[in-house]
Order: sequence, then C-alpha cells, then structure tokens
Amino acid sequence: MSSAALHYGLRGLALSSRTELQQVLERRRRVQSDREEEEETRTPLEDELIRRQQKLLEKEKQDEERVQEDVHLMEFVRVRQNLRKIHSVIQNRAANGPSGPDQR
Repeated sequence: MSSAALHYGLRGLALSSRTELQQVLERRRRVQSDREEEEETRTPLEDELIRRQQKLLEKEKQDEERVQEDVHLMEFVRVRQNLRKIHSVIQNRAANGPSGPDQR
C-alpha cells in the first residue's frame, strides 16, 4: 500500500470519527479561506467587474420586486372594480324592488 493510499485511508477514518457539525464547520472555514485567498489575488479590474456585476444583480432584483408589486396592485384594482360592480348591482336590485321568477 502506498503512503498516499494509507494517508487517504487514515483521512477517511478521521472524517468518519468527526461529528457532522465539525465537518460542516471545517468546510465553512475552508470555503472562507478560499474566498479570502481569491480576494487577495484579484486585480483592481476584477474587483470593479465584480462590483458592477453585484450592482446589476441588485438592480435586476429590485426590478423584479417592482414588477411583482405592480402585479399585486393590478390584482387589487381588478378585485376592487369587481366589488364595485357587484355593489352597484345589489343597490340597483334593492332600489327597483324584487323582480324575476320569485315575484308573486
């Protein structure tokens, strides 16, 4: 058995003996350190491109929220108009008295 295979096997045992929480925390630390390394090696141009991308994504998100608000507003207006129609029909029936097949 090679030393790399032995090391891998021992690493597998070590991973299985750690709790899931420990594994998650270690993974988070690794991801964080990778991000930090990536940020340190970025050029000013890359930084600016990332900032612009984030601004664009934020604007798209705001636009989508605005569209959703407009959809909800239009639904409110439509329901309100329907209620007004129903209300006026009820008032007209009450003002004109009973009519239709139930009248005796």
